[in-house]
Amino acid sequence: MRTIQKSFTLVLLMVSLITISSCGGDDSSEPVESNLPEIITNVVLTFTPTDGGNPVITTAETSNQVGFRGDFPASKQIDLMANTTYTLTIDFTNSLDPNNIINIKDEVLAEATEHKLLFIWLGDLFVNPTGNGNADNPLDIINYNDQDSDGLPLGLSTGWTTGSSTTGEPLFRVLLMHQPETNGQALKSVSSGINNGNRDFNIVWRMNIN
Repeated sequence: MRTIQKSFTLVLLMVSLITISSCGGDDSSEPVESNLPEIITNVVLTFTPTDGGNPVITTAETSNQVGFRGDFPASKQIDLMANTTYTLTIDFTNSLDPNNIINIKDEVLAEATEHKLLFIWLGDLFVNPTGNGNADNPLDIINYNDQDSDGLPLGLSTGWTTGSSTTGEPLFRVLLMHQPETNGQALKSVSSGINNGNRDFNIVWRMNIN
C-alpha cells in the first residue's frame, strides 16, 4: 500500500506541474482553431452495473471561466458496490451560459484523434483493471470501450470491476488530455500521457466501495 501511495503522490505532483494552458499549446505555427480552449464546467460520471441495477451518477461543477483545466481536489464521493462490474461513461458541457449550454463531448468525439482520457486511483479499488491507472504509465491497462479512427483509445466509455470494501480515503482522478497534431506530427499515441498535450479537465473524486 505504501508503494501505491508513494507512486500516486508522485503522479499528483507531476500533474500539478503541467502548465495550465489552452488546448493546442502555444506553437505559433498551429492554426488558430487548435489554440481555442475546451472550457468544461460540468463533468458527469455514470457508473452503470453491467448485470443490471441503478446507475451511480456524480457531477462536478464549476463556474470558473477556464473550467476544470486546473488541479481540482476531491470534493464529492462516489459510492460503488463491491465485486461489481460497471461501465463508466463520461459526459461534459460548458454551462457558463445557462441559455447556451455547449455539449463539449460532441466536440471531443469530432476530434477524437486529438483527445485521450487518462485515469489514476489511490487504493485497491478495482480488480479489473489492476494497478493504479495509466496517468503515470500510459501503457498500463485501462479497459477502454471506444477508439478513435486511428484505433487509439479514447475513454468516453470504460469498464471497471470493483474489489472488496475499501479502507482509508481512496481517490479516483480523471483527466481529459488534448493532444493535437504538432508540426505535422501526430501527438496522440498508445504511449502518450499527461506530459503530451494539455489538460481539458483534471478532477479528483473520493471513492467508497462496500
